[in-house]
Amino acid sequence: MIKKIIFALIVVVFIACNNNSPTLDVQGKWKLMKVENAFAQQSIDLSSKNIIFDFGSSEVTVTGNNSGDYYINNGNYPYSLQLQNSLSTTFQSMTLIINGTQYLYLKTENEMTLDNGYVDGDKLTFSRQ
Repeated sequence: MIKKIIFALIVVVFIACNNNSPTLDVQGKWKLMKVENAFAQQSIDLSSKNIIFDFGSSEVTVTGNNSGDYYINNGNYPYSLQLQNSLSTTFQSMTLIINGTQYLYLKTENEMTLDNGYVDGDKLTFSRQ
C-alpha cells in the first residue's frame, strides 16, 4: 500500500514539474490568414498578404501590415500566454494577451486561432511559417 502511495506521489510531482512552458508553443513565425467577426458577419481573407506575427519569448513583432489591412500595425508588442481556470473543474482554456487585448488561444500543429469574439471582437487564424 505504501509503495502505491509513493508511486502516485512521484507521478503527481513529475506531472506538476513538467517544463513545457505554453509560451514555447506559440514562439516562432505565424502568417495571418484570415480575420473573422461573427458579430459583424464578415470575414477577411488575408492569405495573399504577408502579415507575419513573430512571437519571441515575451514580445511579438508584426510585419507586413503596411497598408493597414489589420488593426495591429507593424511593430513590437508585449504578449503573454497563460492557462485560465473556469468555474468548471473539467474546462480550462489558454489565453494569449497581445498589448492588453485578450484572446482565447487554440493551436493545432500548424494552425493557431486567437479569438476574442466573446466580446464581439475578431477571430484571427494563422498558419505556422
